[in-house]
Amino acid sequence: MGKLNLYFKVFGLAEDKDGRPAYAGVTMCLGKAKEGVQYSDVERFILSKPDWKKQFLQFCHLESSNIKENDIEMITPEEYSRDYGGKKAEKIKEKLKND
Repeated sequence: MGKLNLYFKVFGLAEDKDGRPAYAGVTMCLGKAKEGVQYSDVERFILSKPDWKKQFLQFCHLESSNIKENDIEMITPEEYSRDYGGKKAEKIKEKLKND
């Protein structure tokens, strides 16, 4: 059984090279998944809850930030990997260490 990670992109958590708000990838580990649990099943369950974005903001302690519910999107592991993983993630980590 592998870990169950959820993936999101949140507008306003990052800045582009000109200092304008941009999307940042967020991954959330929920622990070990039960056998047979698929990401699409969990995604469908979460998205069926009308207040999931409000709960996300509370869970991430972002409710007092400028982040709005419309700024949050749940994405697939593939989208996260493509847009925020690999070399992009390494560059971000290196930049954070140097700042």
